[in-house]
Amino acid sequence: MGIRLVDFFLEEQDEETIVIRKNERFEIKYPQNDASIFMLTKRLTDHSMEPLIARFEPGSGSRGQYSHGLGGEEFGYVISGKLHLKVEDKEYILEEGDSFYFKSTKPHGYTNKSDRVTEVMWVISPPTY
Repeated sequence: MGIRLVDFFLEEQDEETIVIRKNERFEIKYPQNDASIFMLTKRLTDHSMEPLIARFEPGSGSRGQYSHGLGGEEFGYVISGKLHLKVEDKEYILEEGDSFYFKSTKPHGYTNKSDRVTEVMWVISPPTY
């Protein structure tokens, strides 16, 4: 149908929103794996990037690897905690202040194997939601 779930919640606006306040963020919760995504923009239509903050409770993550057939790219910056990132056959352990960048077509997955919350600023291009 050409409609994404997030389209029901994000606002379509006639004019460009330059600033989004912390209390204006839209949160998507994933209760099955204790993860939340906080959208950092009020809309994705006509945007070439999808910026978000991903928050992973201990033990949560992607539950396997996946890829996006869109030919896009992903960038992330670990704000706090530790993230185990697997891209194809290689696993990387990222800590606070580390960043990553890869093609979204490569199989990838991630897990918070630590005992504290991990937060990652994640930018996906083009938007997947």
